[in-house]
Amino acid sequence: MPMGIFCVTGWGKSSFVRCKVIPLLREAGYGVVVFDWKGDDYVPYADRLKARVLKLHEITYLGPESGATYIIKKARNFGFSSGSALLNNLEAVLTEVLEDASQARIASSEELRAYIESKVENRLPGVVDKKYLSLCLARFRAYFRRLDPRIFELLIEAGKKKPKEVIELAKEEGVVIIDLSGWEPEEKLTAFLTLAEHVWYKMNVLKERVGVAFVIDEAPQYCPYQPKGLQEETTRMIESLCALGRSYGLPIVVISQGMRGDIGINAAVRRNINTWFIGKVHPLDREEAQNMLPGVDIDFLQSLEVGHFYFYGNMCPSPVPLLIRFSIEGC
Repeated sequence: MPMGIFCVTGWGKSSFVRCKVIPLLREAGYGVVVFDWKGDDYVPYADRLKARVLKLHEITYLGPESGATYIIKKARNFGFSSGSALLNNLEAVLTEVLEDASQARIASSEELRAYIESKVENRLPGVVDKKYLSLCLARFRAYFRRLDPRIFELLIEAGKKKPKEVIELAKEEGVVIIDLSGWEPEEKLTAFLTLAEHVWYKMNVLKERVGVAFVIDEAPQYCPYQPKGLQEETTRMIESLCALGRSYGLPIVVISQGMRGDIGINAAVRRNINTWFIGKVHPLDREEAQNMLPGVDIDFLQSLEVGHFYFYGNMCPSPVPLLIRFSIEGC
């Protein structure tokens, strides 16, 4: 049962999810995993939701190959052109060093950073032509030392909760909130994919029921109207999860201030939503709202008070949209 919750900022989307949707999912027997993009819509309410909060770096691990690619991207290719021989050499050495580091079971980001710098400097002379070695070493040191120290937390496997453990924790404790705040969009989307790929495999390959709902706040960050880069992967993933989730016990809840266009979500994801909650819409969504809520006066829709939503779709008991409301006090 993929659900979509749409209304302008400040009109009660997150409050509605906290007070009504999450309790409904829990009552139906689902564990809930909430992806809190900004870290201020759900994390501060963890006690009220009786939720466990996990930080992004507690669940995200990048293996040697993806870790090497990640470092290179963060280091802006170390000043080399994409596909250049020197950059390829650097990537190969970084991958080898990260493989060795994983075997060494390094437990702290500071230790890992020092380990990588030392080992790469020692191995570069064996793979780089002598006439380019000084340049390569100088650029590696300059760019590597400017890297945000936190990125090395994502390259350590020790102490991380595996996706399976996060899903089981949601089943056991009821609600798990993934605090994505403080990181760049790429890291946030990577954390989402870490869990999403696990449940996709569970459904698509193992044919097993999941029994956990995903609540995706700030949905346009994951599956925008025109996805670019890693968003293309997260958009396809959310579309697949919506399609498979109906059969394997994975409700998806997407939350957005807009429905379509630059402020909305991708059309492929939108087509998979079968239950809708629409509050006061953005002016850019007037036409879309009119198409989706036939018989509802669009001017009245845009005048809805905080906490008022039109409810329709598969879960709605009425063949026509129902106007529902809730009090945001205490939410």
